Amino acid sequence: MAVNLLSDISRISPPEIREVLLVDIFKEFHKDNYKFVKKASLMQIGQFIFSLRGGKVPQFLLEIYSSLADTKKTDDEDLIYHCAYTFPAVLLTIGKDEWPVLRDVYKNLIKKDSLRIMTIMAASIHEVAKIVGSEIAVTELDPIAKYYLKNKLTLSAILKNLHEFLAVLEMKQRLDYLPIIQAIIERSEYNWKQREIFALNSGSYAKLFDIEKVYRIILPIAYTLLEDNVIQVRIKACQEFINIAMQLKPIPEYFNEVISHLHKLFASVSFRDRQSFVQACEGFMLYEQIFVQHFLTQFLVLQKDKVVNVRVTLAKVLNNHMKISGVLASNVHIIRTIELLKSDSSAEVRENVTEASKEWDKMNETTISKQEELEKVKDQEELEKVKEDAGATIDLRVSNDEESSEELKRQEVEKRVRVTLKIDELEEPIKNLIDP
Repeated sequence: MAVNLLSDISRISPPEIREVLLVDIFKEFHKDNYKFVKKASLMQIGQFIFSLRGGKVPQFLLEIYSSLADTKKTDDEDLIYHCAYTFPAVLLTIGKDEWPVLRDVYKNLIKKDSLRIMTIMAASIHEVAKIVGSEIAVTELDPIAKYYLKNKLTLSAILKNLHEFLAVLEMKQRLDYLPIIQAIIERSEYNWKQREIFALNSGSYAKLFDIEKVYRIILPIAYTLLEDNVIQVRIKACQEFINIAMQLKPIPEYFNEVISHLHKLFASVSFRDRQSFVQACEGFMLYEQIFVQHFLTQFLVLQKDKVVNVRVTLAKVLNNHMKISGVLASNVHIIRTIELLKSDSSAEVRENVTEASKEWDKMNETTISKQEELEKVKDQEELEKVKEDAGATIDLRVSNDEESSEELKRQEVEKRVRVTLKIDELEEPIKNLIDP
C-alpha cells in the first residue's frame, strides 16, 4: 500500500517536496473513503511527522496525531499503540518548547490499561525525559516513573533504562530511587531477569551517585549479584564490577575492600565463585598496574584449577583480552599461561586458548609490520633528505660558480672514460676465449 511508503519517501526527499507535496498526499490518504487506507495513514502519522524533522510540522498533522490518544475520538488499540510507540519521535520533532502541545496526549496515553501500551510508555519514559529536560522531568515525569516501578506489569520495562532516566534528574530526586532499587532487588528472588537488568547497568548507576552512596548501597548489591544463583546474572555483574570499583578507587579503604572481596571469591570452595573472580578480573586487566599488583598471582594459579569450567572461563577471558589487544598482551606470565593451557585436558579450554594464541600472533605480525613500515618511511625520508641536500649543494655551486660547473662537467667525462676502460678490460679476455 502506497501510504505505508510515504514516511520512507519523505525521509529521503528534499524539504520543498516533503513539506508541500508529500503533506498534501498524506492529507488525501487521510480523507480516503476506503477505511483501511485511512487507518493505514493514521498508523503511519507518527513516523511521517518524524520524517519532517528540521522543518515546520503542519498543525493539522499534530491534531490528527493527538486525536489517537483521545478516548472520545478513537478506541482502536492498534492506533493508540502506534501513537505511544512514536511519541518520543514526535516530541523530538517539534521540540522541547512544544511540550505543552503534547502534554495531554502523554497524560492520556499513561492512563491506558492495555499491557502493551503501558509497557511501551514505561520503556520510553527515559527518552521523553532527555527531550524535555530536568525541570519537566522532575515535576511531571518523576511521579509517573515511580508508579511504573511499583507496578509489576511495567517494572521490567522501566528498569531497563532507569539509569538513563535518573541521569536527567537532579541529585536530590535521584536519591529517592536508591531505596526503591534496593527493595526491587530484595523482592526479585524469583525474578532473575530483573536482577540481570540491574546487573547489566550497575556500573552506570555507580556513576550517578557520590562515593559514599556507591559504597553503602550499590556495592553491597553488586556483591550479591557476583554470587547469584543464575549464571546470566553473575556474568553481567562481573562485567560491570570494574566500573563500580573504579568509582571507589579515590578512597583506598573502599578500594581495598573491593580487592579483598574478590580475593575471597578466588579462595572460595565454590567453583562458581572462582569463575566470578576470573570474569571480574577481565575488567581489571585493562588497568595493568592494578591487575599485576592485586590479581595476577591468583589469576595464574587458576590455570591448574581442578574444575574444568574455571579453566574454560580463564581461557575465554584470555581470548577476549587478546581480541581487544589488551595491555597485558605482551606480559610474559600471560603468554606462558596461554602456552600451558594449549595442552589442557579439556578440548574447550584448548580451543579458546588457541584462539587467544592466534590473536596474539596477529598482534605481533601487525606490530612487526608497522615497525617495518615505519623503518621504510624513515629510510625513505632520510634518502630524500640526502638527495635534497646534495641537489641543493649542486644547485648552489652551479648557480654561484661557473668554474664549479665546468669542473662538474670534467668529472662527468672522466667517469664515462673510466667506465669505458673497465668494459674494454672485460671484453679483452672474452675475445681471447672466442678467438684464442
